[in-house]
Amino acid sequence: MTTNKIYFKTADTKEPTLIYDMAYPSSHKSYFIKSETNQVYREKTYSGKGIFGGKDYFVWVSELNYKRHKSKTFEELRELGKNLCDGTQKIFVNGKEKPIQWPAILADDEKPWTNQRPEIYVAPPVYPETDGKHVNCDCDICCMISEMV
Repeated sequence: MTTNKIYFKTADTKEPTLIYDMAYPSSHKSYFIKSETNQVYREKTYSGKGIFGGKDYFVWVSELNYKRHKSKTFEELRELGKNLCDGTQKIFVNGKEKPIQWPAILADDEKPWTNQRPEIYVAPPVYPETDGKHVNCDCDICCMISEMV
């Protein structure tokens, strides 16, 4: 079974989450998911699986919105979260549709949480280096490598 990579648009910079690749310094960024209560998960090397700091984005959407989430498996919660994100499923309470609480996907964890459905790209974004641009990197990994050289 192949797994499609997931590229989100960040709520603050409106740029795509780039999959970490040592060869592309533009991908050496931290991304954050943040809740309304300012709970934050940081990802330094995004893999394209929708996981930030060990927290699955789609599972968190389910946990924030579905009260009986503890009775569901990880796979069921992930599927529910994906369905909420793509709009194929809704949650109703007492016959009324419940507004969905979305964790914000951010490039800067100091930016405020905003409740907006994430935009997901279907095609991989272009790394600036592939367009001939030079990108300097100050991430921990690159700094450690440059000190070794």
